[in-house]
Amino acid sequence: METVAEIEKLGGTALAVRADVTGEPDAKRVADRAVRRFGRIDILVNNAGLISREDILKVDMKWWDQVFRVNVRGPVVMSRAVLPHMMERKQGHIINISSGAAYRVRPGELAYAGSKGAVERITLNMAEFGKPYGIAVNALRPDHLLTGMSSGVPRPAGYHGLESPEVLLPAAVWLAKQTVTTFTGQSVGRLDFGKTWGI
Repeated sequence: METVAEIEKLGGTALAVRADVTGEPDAKRVADRAVRRFGRIDILVNNAGLISREDILKVDMKWWDQVFRVNVRGPVVMSRAVLPHMMERKQGHIINISSGAAYRVRPGELAYAGSKGAVERITLNMAEFGKPYGIAVNALRPDHLLTGMSSGVPRPAGYHGLESPEVLLPAAVWLAKQTVTTFTGQSVGRLDFGKTWGI
Protein backbone atom coordinates (compact mmCIF):
# COMPACT_ATOMS: atom_id res chain seq x y z
CA MET A 1 0.00 0.00 0.00
CA GLU A 2 2.97 2.33 0.53
CA THR A 3 3.85 2.06 -3.15
CA VAL A 4 0.26 2.76 -4.18
CA ALA A 5 0.19 5.87 -1.99
CA GLU A 6 3.47 7.10 -3.47
CA ILE A 7 2.23 6.60 -7.05
CA GLU A 8 -1.05 8.36 -6.34
CA LYS A 9 0.80 11.22 -4.64
CA LEU A 10 2.67 11.74 -7.90
CA GLY A 11 -0.61 11.84 -9.84
CA GLY A 12 -0.68 8.25 -11.04
CA THR A 13 -3.17 5.44 -10.54
CA ALA A 14 -2.26 2.15 -8.89
CA LEU A 15 -3.81 -1.07 -7.66
CA ALA A 16 -2.32 -3.40 -5.03
CA VAL A 17 -3.33 -7.06 -5.04
CA ARG A 18 -1.95 -9.52 -2.49
CA ALA A 19 -1.23 -12.75 -4.32
CA ASP A 20 0.99 -15.82 -4.62
CA VAL A 21 2.69 -15.47 -8.02
CA THR A 22 3.16 -19.23 -8.21
CA GLY A 23 -0.55 -19.98 -7.84
CA GLU A 24 -2.65 -20.03 -11.01
CA PRO A 25 -5.91 -18.87 -9.33
CA ASP A 26 -4.08 -15.92 -7.74
CA ALA A 27 -2.34 -15.02 -11.00
CA LYS A 28 -5.64 -15.05 -12.88
CA ARG A 29 -7.22 -12.91 -10.15
CA VAL A 30 -4.43 -10.34 -10.46
CA ALA A 31 -4.80 -10.20 -14.25
CA ASP A 32 -8.59 -9.97 -14.11
CA ARG A 33 -8.52 -7.20 -11.51
CA ALA A 34 -5.99 -5.23 -13.54
CA VAL A 35 -8.16 -5.48 -16.66
CA ARG A 36 -11.28 -4.44 -14.74
CA ARG A 37 -9.46 -1.46 -13.23
CA PHE A 38 -7.39 -0.26 -16.18
CA GLY A 39 -9.13 -1.78 -19.19
CA ARG A 40 -6.09 -3.67 -20.47
CA ILE A 41 -2.65 -5.06 -19.59
CA ASP A 42 0.23 -3.47 -21.47
CA ILE A 43 3.24 -4.69 -19.50
CA LEU A 44 4.10 -7.50 -17.10
CA VAL A 45 7.30 -7.35 -15.06
CA ASN A 46 8.10 -10.68 -13.40
CA ASN A 47 10.14 -9.46 -10.45
CA ALA A 48 9.31 -11.77 -7.51
CA GLY A 49 12.33 -13.76 -6.43
CA LEU A 50 14.14 -15.72 -3.73
CA ILE A 51 17.88 -16.16 -3.26
CA SER A 52 19.97 -19.07 -2.06
CA ARG A 53 23.66 -19.19 -1.11
CA GLU A 54 24.23 -22.88 -0.41
CA ASP A 55 26.41 -25.24 -2.41
CA ILE A 56 25.27 -28.61 -3.72
CA LEU A 57 26.07 -30.52 -0.51
CA LYS A 58 24.52 -27.99 1.86
CA VAL A 59 21.42 -26.81 0.05
CA ASP A 60 18.12 -27.85 1.64
CA MET A 61 16.18 -29.42 -1.21
CA LYS A 62 12.91 -28.03 0.16
CA TRP A 63 14.43 -24.56 -0.15
CA TRP A 64 15.76 -25.48 -3.63
CA ASP A 65 12.21 -26.35 -4.66
CA GLN A 66 10.91 -23.06 -3.26
CA VAL A 67 13.57 -21.00 -5.07
CA PHE A 68 12.67 -22.63 -8.37
CA ARG A 69 8.97 -22.36 -7.62
CA VAL A 70 9.13 -18.58 -7.15
CA ASN A 71 11.92 -17.71 -9.59
CA VAL A 72 10.91 -19.97 -12.49
CA ARG A 73 7.34 -21.15 -12.00
CA GLY A 74 6.27 -17.64 -10.93
CA PRO A 75 7.13 -15.92 -14.24
CA VAL A 76 5.51 -18.75 -16.20
CA VAL A 77 2.29 -18.69 -14.16
CA MET A 78 1.98 -14.90 -14.25
CA SER A 79 2.73 -14.78 -17.97
CA ARG A 80 0.09 -17.44 -18.67
CA ALA A 81 -2.41 -15.28 -16.81
CA VAL A 82 -1.78 -12.09 -18.81
CA LEU A 83 -0.99 -13.54 -22.22
CA PRO A 84 -4.61 -14.12 -23.32
CA HIS A 85 -5.34 -10.42 -22.70
CA MET A 86 -2.27 -9.36 -24.66
CA MET A 87 -2.92 -11.84 -27.45
CA GLU A 88 -6.43 -10.50 -27.92
CA ARG A 89 -5.05 -7.00 -28.42
CA LYS A 90 -2.05 -8.20 -30.49
CA GLN A 91 0.23 -6.14 -28.28
CA GLY A 92 2.15 -6.47 -25.03
CA HIS A 93 5.46 -6.51 -23.22
CA ILE A 94 6.83 -9.00 -20.70
CA ILE A 95 10.05 -8.32 -18.80
CA ASN A 96 11.53 -11.17 -16.78
CA ILE A 97 13.97 -10.00 -14.11
CA SER A 98 17.07 -12.17 -14.33
CA SER A 99 20.51 -11.84 -12.73
CA GLY A 100 24.18 -11.90 -13.56
CA ALA A 101 24.13 -15.20 -11.66
CA ALA A 102 22.61 -16.72 -14.81
CA TYR A 103 26.04 -16.71 -16.47
CA ARG A 104 28.69 -16.03 -13.81
CA VAL A 105 29.96 -18.64 -11.36
CA ARG A 106 30.11 -17.91 -7.63
CA PRO A 107 30.39 -20.36 -4.75
CA GLY A 108 27.04 -21.27 -3.25
CA GLU A 109 24.80 -19.91 -6.00
CA LEU A 110 23.63 -23.34 -7.11
CA ALA A 111 19.86 -22.90 -6.76
CA TYR A 112 19.73 -19.16 -7.47
CA ALA A 113 22.00 -19.30 -10.51
CA GLY A 114 20.18 -22.33 -11.84
CA SER A 115 16.82 -20.63 -11.49
CA LYS A 116 17.99 -17.46 -13.22
CA GLY A 117 19.57 -19.47 -16.02
CA ALA A 118 16.17 -21.10 -16.46
CA VAL A 119 14.50 -17.67 -16.53
CA GLU A 120 16.71 -16.61 -19.42
CA ARG A 121 15.93 -19.78 -21.39
CA ILE A 122 12.17 -19.52 -20.88
CA THR A 123 12.41 -15.87 -21.93
CA LEU A 124 13.68 -16.99 -25.34
CA ASN A 125 10.86 -19.52 -25.66
CA MET A 126 8.21 -17.03 -24.58
CA ALA A 127 9.56 -14.47 -27.06
CA GLU A 128 9.14 -16.89 -29.94
CA PHE A 129 5.61 -17.66 -28.82
CA GLY A 130 4.78 -13.96 -28.52
CA LYS A 131 6.03 -12.81 -31.92
CA PRO A 132 2.87 -13.69 -33.93
CA TYR A 133 0.81 -11.81 -31.35
CA GLY A 134 2.93 -8.68 -31.17
CA ILE A 135 4.18 -9.47 -27.66
CA ALA A 136 7.82 -8.61 -26.91
CA VAL A 137 9.54 -10.66 -24.18
CA ASN A 138 12.95 -9.86 -22.73
CA ALA A 139 15.04 -10.62 -19.64
CA LEU A 140 16.71 -7.82 -17.68
CA ARG A 141 19.60 -8.26 -15.23
CA PRO A 142 19.46 -5.48 -12.59
CA ASP A 143 23.09 -5.85 -11.41
CA HIS A 144 23.63 -5.10 -7.72
CA LEU A 145 20.55 -3.26 -6.46
CA LEU A 146 19.66 -2.68 -2.82
CA THR A 147 16.43 -4.61 -2.23
CA GLY A 148 14.88 -6.53 0.64
CA MET A 149 16.28 -9.72 -0.84
CA SER A 150 19.81 -8.47 -1.48
CA SER A 151 20.32 -6.51 1.74
CA GLY A 152 21.06 -9.62 3.82
CA VAL A 153 23.45 -11.25 1.36
CA PRO A 154 27.14 -11.26 2.42
CA ARG A 155 29.43 -9.34 0.06
CA PRO A 156 33.09 -9.99 -0.79
CA ALA A 157 35.89 -7.81 0.59
CA GLY A 158 36.31 -4.60 -1.37
CA TYR A 159 32.73 -4.54 -2.54
CA HIS A 160 31.56 -0.96 -3.08
CA GLY A 161 27.90 -1.32 -2.22
CA LEU A 162 24.50 -1.61 -3.83
CA GLU A 163 22.62 0.96 -5.87
CA SER A 164 19.09 2.23 -5.41
CA PRO A 165 16.44 0.29 -7.39
CA GLU A 166 15.51 3.51 -9.20
CA VAL A 167 18.60 3.18 -11.40
CA LEU A 168 16.87 0.29 -13.17
CA LEU A 169 14.00 2.46 -14.43
CA PRO A 170 15.50 3.84 -17.68
CA ALA A 171 16.40 0.36 -18.92
CA ALA A 172 13.06 -1.14 -17.89
CA VAL A 173 11.08 1.69 -19.49
CA TRP A 174 13.08 1.35 -22.72
CA LEU A 175 12.32 -2.38 -22.85
CA ALA A 176 8.64 -1.71 -22.18
CA LYS A 177 8.50 0.47 -25.28
CA GLN A 178 9.91 -2.14 -27.65
CA THR A 179 8.03 -4.27 -30.15
CA VAL A 180 8.59 -7.69 -31.71
CA THR A 181 10.25 -5.96 -34.67
CA THR A 182 12.62 -3.80 -32.63
CA PHE A 183 13.79 -5.82 -29.61
CA THR A 184 12.58 -9.17 -28.29
CA GLY A 185 14.05 -12.46 -27.08
CA GLN A 186 17.04 -10.74 -25.49
CA SER A 187 18.75 -11.14 -22.10
CA VAL A 188 20.43 -7.86 -21.24
CA GLY A 189 22.21 -6.21 -18.32
CA ARG A 190 21.26 -2.85 -16.89
CA LEU A 191 24.91 -1.76 -16.77
CA ASP A 192 25.14 -2.18 -20.56
CA PHE A 193 22.10 0.03 -21.21
CA GLY A 194 23.08 2.79 -23.62
CA LYS A 195 26.37 1.05 -24.42
CA THR A 196 25.65 -2.20 -26.21
CA TRP A 197 21.84 -2.03 -26.20
CA GLY A 198 19.13 0.56 -25.75
CA ILE A 199 20.86 3.11 -27.95
